[in-house]
Amino acid sequence: ALKNNEVMSDNNATQDDGTVQTLGTDDLNEYGGEAKTVGILVVGDEILKGMTTDTNTQAAARALRKECLQLSRVVVVSDDVDEITKEIRRLRNEVDVVITSGGVGPTHDDVTIKGVAEALEKALVFNEEMGNLLQEKMNTDSENKELTPAQIKMSTLPSNAKLRYLST
Repeated sequence: ALKNNEVMSDNNATQDDGTVQTLGTDDLNEYGGEAKTVGILVVGDEILKGMTTDTNTQAAARALRKECLQLSRVVVVSDDVDEITKEIRRLRNEVDVVITSGGVGPTHDDVTIKGVAEALEKALVFNEEMGNLLQEKMNTDSENKELTPAQIKMSTLPSNAKLRYLST
């Protein structure tokens, strides 16, 4: 079920919930300058097989252009931790900011977060803020306050992850 201002995109991803999960925030803070180039890593076997249309790259490119940020590279990889890790490391050497899209859901093939953690050499830990956010957005039964195993998986992030909220 969709909540508040969420809408479903062509690839069944919810949009416009005002939340951005920022991974590798320490790197961004250490960068200190204005981002000049951006790379997007799109993760998903369904994209590579042509089963799902990647609408997120187009939306991101438009949003970045609006902010005068240059999208200089887009890479699509399969749902493979080693591929994700390798591409994030490569992109970090080529662009100022890396954005990932896809592979952050509750299923067995959603391994983007694990790949990000490996690329950043950070441990995966339960992020209480993300757990609370998922509970608030997904648990409509007011009596059930327990996180589901899927929500716990989606709340397990690299140790340096910080949530940032965008105005929508």
